Amino acid sequence: MLRTDRIDLYFLHFPDPAVPFAESVGALEELRGEGRIARIGLCNVDSEQLDIALGIAPIAAVQHRHAIGAPAPAELLARCHSHDIAFLGYSPLGGGGAREVLDAASVPGSPPHGSPPSTASPWHPCSSPSFSPRVRTSASSPERDAKPPSTPRSQRQDSS
Repeated sequence: MLRTDRIDLYFLHFPDPAVPFAESVGALEELRGEGRIARIGLCNVDSEQLDIALGIAPIAAVQHRHAIGAPAPAELLARCHSHDIAFLGYSPLGGGGAREVLDAASVPGSPPHGSPPSTASPWHPCSSPSFSPRVRTSASSPERDAKPPSTPRSQRQDSS
């Protein structure tokens, strides 16, 4: 039991190839119209699917893999930016085995012996101020991971 009448942001995770995409988004729009969800998010979609969804409902967020060696499609990032849709990149370090995948010394500007998260953060060149990489490590805590930063990385002041 969720103990709530409304979900603030509901993501359609992976579009089901057996169900027309517009039908899935339409069902979410019905739930939004009924007040059961406040905002709709999409995961793992391409820019064509995003265009279809925008013709049916307002989209608040898109989550897509955005990793070293496998960045999200530039067209999708641009579309999110132009429609003021939050973009959440997942697996910025490429998923499991990040230490084997990422050699800190190979990333220009990285500190010697930097951790994969601290080394990869400046790597993520994203022009959208709504971009938020999700980095989860074994040192992550639920409190730290619960809320994304409220200020876009490009606008943050260094506290040191």
